[in-house]
Parts: sequence; structure tokens; C-alpha cells
Amino acid sequence: MSDAMPRVEGVECDLPFSKECIARIEYYDGELTSLYRGNGERFIVTWVDADDRSHRWCAVRVSRGRILSFSRGEVHLADVFRSPEDGCAFFIDADGPNVHRCVRVEADAFDADDFAGEVPFPMAEWHEMLPEEML
Repeated sequence: MSDAMPRVEGVECDLPFSKECIARIEYYDGELTSLYRGNGERFIVTWVDADDRSHRWCAVRVSRGRILSFSRGEVHLADVFRSPEDGCAFFIDADGPNVHRCVRVEADAFDADDFAGEVPFPMAEWHEMLPEEML
């Protein structure tokens, strides 16, 4: 693996969602981008980086409307992370089910282009998901 990941500065917090995955959007030798829900909210979560200790993920809250726009290819992954609907993202360092650190970061304090591309992910290409009405 690589050297230690740089520390993400932000407000330390608990994981803002449960680990109920409702769609695996991108998968290659493991989960890369997925849709989770918990506490009545939905989050798009994407892989950012890894080191010898853990993997880093970034998560943003998304509305059902934004999920549907994303699933139709109208909104790219980078758009979702550049402009979070509530103005912030969560960076999560975890090793499997063990969360080592979770921080809330304002959208203007990170560069989504470092990890999220101008890639459409139409629903027809998603790997696993609940029926659309469950989203």
C-alpha cells in the first residue's frame, strides 16, 4: 500500500448514516461508489484513497431527486461532490466495519476533482440495487 494518507481537517463526528447499502453504483475488485441510507437520509459514498491502515471514503447527502438525476446521467459524480445539497461532505477513514475517523468538511474546503470524475453512472450500469421505488 501507500504511505499514510494526509489528514483531512474538519469537525470530527459520528458516521452520519447506517451501513445499509441500497445500490452499488461502481464496483471493481470491491465497492467504489455506492448509495447508502439511514435515519431517513440517503448518501452517495465514493472511495477516495487508502494506506496500510484504512480506506478513505467521501459521503454526501443526496435527495431522491438528485439520485434520480444522477441515475439518468444528467448529473455526474463530480457534480454531486462539488455541490453537496447541504454544503458539506463527510470523509471517513475505515477498515471494513471499523470506522477510525469521520470528519464533516465544508464543500469549499476540499477539491472533489481529486477523487470524483465527470463520469455519468446511468442506472442501467449499476451493479446491485433495490427497486427504484425503494431509492
